[in-house]
Formats: sequence, structure tokens, C-alpha cells
Amino acid sequence: MRILVTAFDPFGGIDTNSSMLVLDAINTNIGDIQIKKLIIPTAYGECARLAWEEAMRFNADAILSLGQAGGRSAVTAEVIGINYACANMADNNGVKKCGERLFDGGKAAYFATLPVEKMVEWAKDSGFKAELSLSAGGFVCNSLLYTLLKNAHEADNGMLVGFVHLPYEASQNRDGFSMTKEEMALCVEEMIKAINNI
Repeated sequence: MRILVTAFDPFGGIDTNSSMLVLDAINTNIGDIQIKKLIIPTAYGECARLAWEEAMRFNADAILSLGQAGGRSAVTAEVIGINYACANMADNNGVKKCGERLFDGGKAAYFATLPVEKMVEWAKDSGFKAELSLSAGGFVCNSLLYTLLKNAHEADNGMLVGFVHLPYEASQNRDGFSMTKEEMALCVEEMIKAINNI
């Protein structure tokens, strides 16, 4: 199996992003799974375009995107992406969206096609803090998830798509809950193993 795993660059005035740190720590081969890594910009539209193009070049079977959700206390697999954007901050291109659809006339939502329930179950059974999440928020993370699911649906090529949010990484020294990149990477690797055992 071939899986493209993406992470976002820093945003919001923070000098790093826990998803970048975790991506770097993930193995490129997990059993018979081949991993391709890609850092994408925290920018509406551009992030999904680059991820989709790389998935096509890599001939990926699945795309697993990682993002930072500071304040969360577990590694969380997103259940759904919605056709809506609303955030107080601008993306890294200076674009701010609040109260608008990502695609006029598009479906209201798409459910993740990766086995998110199983991914969380495998991670928890291995002793990691993992949960399902019913909201990927209204910022670029949700737009990426929705757009990639829309692309896969329209391409009808069997591509599986999902998104996992990560807490702050310990070295970021942010208030509240954090995990080490090594612990989060191992948790994500367990989730990847679950993908390969659908």
C-alpha cells in the first residue's frame, strides 16, 4: 500500500507546527506500507491542489493529512469535512474566510473514507491518547479534508482520504496539553497500520 502523508507549515505567528515535527518522525516504511511525505502550505486551495497532485504522481492508495490543533488533549481522527469556512485568522497567503462555502453548489459534507473508527481503536489499544473528532474546524484543515474528499469522489479512483489533528508538540512550550513528536508519530503509525488492515 502507498500512502501520502501531509503536514502543514507554521501558521498564526507560531514558528513551527506539530504536524511538521511528527511527519519528520514517521517512518517511510511501515511493514509493507510505503509512505511519501509532503509539507503543504497553510493556504486555502493551494494546500489541496499540491497534495492531490503529489498523490497522483505517487500513485497513492490513500492520503492521510496531519494538522495542528493546539488545545486538544489527544490525537484526533476527523470524521467529516464540511463545505464551509469560518476562521478569525487569515491563511499564510493573507486570505481570510468567514461564513462562506468552499465550493458553491458543492455537497454540504463528505465523510472521511479512511477507517477512522478503526484507526482510533488501534491507537488506543496500543496505549495512545486517541479520539474521534466530529469537527475539523472552519480553517484550512477542514478545507483540505473537504477538497481532497471531493476530488476523490469526483475522480472515482478509489483514493481513500482522511485527516488527523495533533496536539501541540512538547518542544513548542505552549500552555496546556502537549505530546512529544515521538509519541505522536508512533500513534499515527498505529493508525496507518489500521488503514492497511481494512
